[in-house]
Amino acid sequence: MVRFGTRLLPHGFALGIALLAGSASAQPADIVRARQLLAEARTVAEKDPDHGPGTAMVAEVAGAQARAGDRQAALATAAAVRISWGWKAAAKGFADAGDVDAALDFAQRIVGDDMLSKVLQVNLEREDTLREIALRRARRGDVKGALRTIREIGFAPMAAHAYAALAEAQARAGDKAEARRTLALAESAAGQAQPNPLALIWQSPAYDEIGKVHWRFGDRTAALAAFDKGLTVARLTPEGGRDCRIAFNAADRAEAGDVAGALRVLQEVLEPRQMPTAVEVARAGRGLAEAGQHDRALAFTAMASDDPRVNAGAELGGVYLRKGDAARAAQIFERVIAAAEKSHPLIAQEVVRVQARDGDPAGALRAAARLVRPTRNVKNDLTNDYIYGALATGQAEAGDAEAAWRTVALIAGYPPQPEMWRALGRVEGRRGKVDAALARAPSHERRRAALMIGLAEGLVERADGRQP
Repeated sequence: MVRFGTRLLPHGFALGIALLAGSASAQPADIVRARQLLAEARTVAEKDPDHGPGTAMVAEVAGAQARAGDRQAALATAAAVRISWGWKAAAKGFADAGDVDAALDFAQRIVGDDMLSKVLQVNLEREDTLREIALRRARRGDVKGALRTIREIGFAPMAAHAYAALAEAQARAGDKAEARRTLALAESAAGQAQPNPLALIWQSPAYDEIGKVHWRFGDRTAALAAFDKGLTVARLTPEGGRDCRIAFNAADRAEAGDVAGALRVLQEVLEPRQMPTAVEVARAGRGLAEAGQHDRALAFTAMASDDPRVNAGAELGGVYLRKGDAARAAQIFERVIAAAEKSHPLIAQEVVRVQARDGDPAGALRAAARLVRPTRNVKNDLTNDYIYGALATGQAEAGDAEAAWRTVALIAGYPPQPEMWRALGRVEGRRGKVDAALARAPSHERRRAALMIGLAEGLVERADGRQP
C-alpha cells in the first residue's frame, strides 16, 4: 500500500523566516511596481459592494502577490479574505513562482468545511489544492517539488492524479524509466479501496489520467485497461453523477486518441444534453475533431449545444482554427451565428470571442457586425455591449491591446467582464504601458481591480523575461 504523509508544516517560525528573507533582497523596478499595483488592487476590490465576487477578486490578488514573490502581502491578503479562497489562490501562486515551502504552508491553512468534505472525512479543498500544486511543479519539471507535495496528499484518488501528471512530465523530459516507476505509484494509489461511494467521483478520473499517460507512452494495452477501470468506477458512481462521469471517461478517451472507445462509451450516456454532462460530451466532440472524426464531432457537439453555457459549437470551431482548418471552422461558426440571428444574438457571443482569440480577427469583426442590433432601446444596448465585450476579451487574449481598446470604446453602458480587463492588463503590463492603461481603467471596483492584477502579472512576466 502507498502511504501518504499527513505532516502539517509549521505556520509560524518557517514562514516568519521566509518573510524576512523575501523582504531583504533588492527587487527589479517592474516587480516593485507590480507589488504596488497589487496592494492598490486589494484596496479597490475590498470596496466592491457585491461582496461575493469582490471577495473572490481579493483572493485573486493574494494569488498574484504570491506569483510576484511578495509573501508578506500574500499572507495579509489571504488572511483578510477569512475563507479558504485566499489560501487556495496564494498556494497556487507560490507553486507557479517555484516556492514550494510557501505553497505547502498556505495550503495547510485551508479549512474544508463543505458538506462533501464532512461526509468523506477528507479536507477536499486542501487536498485538491495540494494536487494542483503538484501538477504545476510537475509541468515545470520540478520533480522534487512535485513528489514532496504528493506525499502530503492524504486522499488517494487525488494523489493518483498528481502522480500521473508527474509521470507524464518525466517522460517528456526523457526519463521514461523513472516515469514508469511514478506511474506504478499512480496505479497503486488509484486502486486503493474507498469506503464511501462518493469517493468514486474522484477515483474514476484518476484512472482516466493514468490511461492518457499510458497512451502517450505508446502502451495501448495498459491505456485501455486503465480507461476500462475508470469506466467501471464511473458506472458505480451514485445516481446524479453517473452520466457525467461516464461522459468524462469518453472525453478523456477521445482526447487521448481512443476513438473507438470514446464512441462506445458515449452510447452509455443517457442524457447528453443535461448539465453538467453536456460539458463533457462537448469535450468529447472536440477530442473526436482532433482525431479527424469530423462528422461524429459535429454530431456530439450538436447534442451538447442546447445549453448556451456549454458554447459547444464555438469551442469546436476554435479547435479547427487552431488546427489551421479555416474552412471547417467557418462552417461551424456560421451555423451558430445563423441560429443566433433567428433567436438571440447572445447565443453566438462566444463565437466572436473564439474567432478573435484563436486567429481569425477579421472573422470576429464580421460576426460582431452581424450580431449587433440597432440601438433603439436599453435591451439592444445591453445585448450589443455583451457582444462587444466578448470581442474585446478575445482580442485581449490574443494580445492585441489596440484592437481591444477600440472595441471597448464602442461599449455604451455595460463594461466587459473582469476577465477581459485582466487579460488586457497583462498585455499592457508586458509592454510597460501601465500608466496609460490605468488612465483608461473602468470605475467599477471589481473590473478596475482585475485590470490592476493583469498589469502586475504582465510586469512580473516582463521582469522574468517570460512570454504569455
